[in-house]
Amino acid sequence: MEEARAALKHHGRRVAGRVAYGYSADPISKQLIPSALACEHIKAFYQWAADGVLPSDIAARANELGWYKQQATASATLWTARRIIELLNNRHYIGDIRYGDEWIPGQHQPLVDLELYNQARLKIASRRNERKSKVSVPQNRFLKGLILCPNCGRRLSVSSKSRQRKSGATILFSDYCCRSTSGGRPPCLGFRFTATLLEDDVVKAIKLLSESNAELARHWNKLDLRQQRLLVPRIVDSVSIDAVSETITVKLKSDALEFLD
Repeated sequence: MEEARAALKHHGRRVAGRVAYGYSADPISKQLIPSALACEHIKAFYQWAADGVLPSDIAARANELGWYKQQATASATLWTARRIIELLNNRHYIGDIRYGDEWIPGQHQPLVDLELYNQARLKIASRRNERKSKVSVPQNRFLKGLILCPNCGRRLSVSSKSRQRKSGATILFSDYCCRSTSGGRPPCLGFRFTATLLEDDVVKAIKLLSESNAELARHWNKLDLRQQRLLVPRIVDSVSIDAVSETITVKLKSDALEFLD
């Protein structure tokens, strides 16, 4: 049995194992069969990466379009930057399969050509090399001054901390936190929220608001994620968080729609 399996692999034929996104496994031959719809997704991922789009932004675009949900399992419903990077490093998409510790030409149909695959990989590698020689700069925290502390109602401020990686790069992390002794009032519990997660949740909350506001939806849905994040400080008056249910309520400015015209 093992000799037969080895012989199949030696000739580039799949025997078993995880099926890469974009393929299904033939129930009889076990060989990879491209999924017509997911093929277009794969090509788009590689093209976006080759064009310099960040893996996190690729993931955001895919989730916004609902691409991954169409074939996801209950335990994995959304794309993340890590999943995108793993996908872009997967040589199944150029027609190879694993043979021991090596990749060899397989018998299945490739979904991207070698030139596009290499362009995407080189773009990611060059960005990684740039990061090694630089201290990462924290992103613009666009919710600064907008979030109300769930306990005392003060506006949360931004707190950043750094961490040194083995590569030598210094990574900065940011939180929205309550200045528990500010304003001459009694100290509060000092709530703290991870900046990136909270920012994503607020953008999603505005999208939910747009579902019941046709005018807001008409403008908001035309914007990409970067444009939406830039506009949040202009259209949002405040963000309230329920400390028990962790639900987010976004209050828009009275003239919010004027900034979207």
